[in-house]
Formats: sequence, C-alpha cells, structure tokens
Amino acid sequence: MFVFYFLFFGLISLLLSHKFFISHVFVLYRSATQTISQISSLQTTLSHHLLTQSQLITNLHNDAWKATDTIRDANIVLSKVGNRGSTCRVAMLTFFFVAGISLWFLDWYAQ
Repeated sequence: MFVFYFLFFGLISLLLSHKFFISHVFVLYRSATQTISQISSLQTTLSHHLLTQSQLITNLHNDAWKATDTIRDANIVLSKVGNRGSTCRVAMLTFFFVAGISLWFLDWYAQ
C-alpha cells in the first residue's frame, strides 16, 4: 500500500513539474472559459428570442380575440341585411304585381 501511495504522489509531482502538463492544463482552462462564455452568450440570445416570441404570441392572441369579436359583429350585421333583403324582395314583388295588374287593367280599359 505504501508503495502505491509513493508511486502515485511521485507521478503527480513529476507531472506537476513537467512544463508540458502545465501548459496543457492552461489550454484546457482557456478552452473551458471560452466555452462557458459562448454558452452564456447563447443563453442571453435565447432568452432575448424567447421574450420576443412571448410578446408576439401575446399579440397574436389579442388579435385573435379582436378578430372573433369583429366576426361576431359582422354576422349580426349580415343577418340584419338578410332580413332587410327579404323585406325588400316582398316590397318589390308587391310593386311589380300591382304595376302589372294596373297595366293590364289600363290595357283592358283602353280597348
């Protein structure tokens, strides 16, 4: 067991004293910091896009409710127009019927 600890700590001291190992650790540290910086930047961008998307969804939702109200009002107006159209049709048929009978009567009277 003692030999294992001796070899382990001897290997660590050898690695720490080795210049290549320290420069390799420094490169790994720099790479990790750059990666963390990129992740932070991407997270900021993502949160900005999510906020914009949330605002757009809220606007779409409000516009959908407004459109629903507008369509409901348009349906009411169309039903009123349909009722007026049937009343107008009856009035026109009555007029043409009376005008036709009047012309027929005037033609019969003129003979």
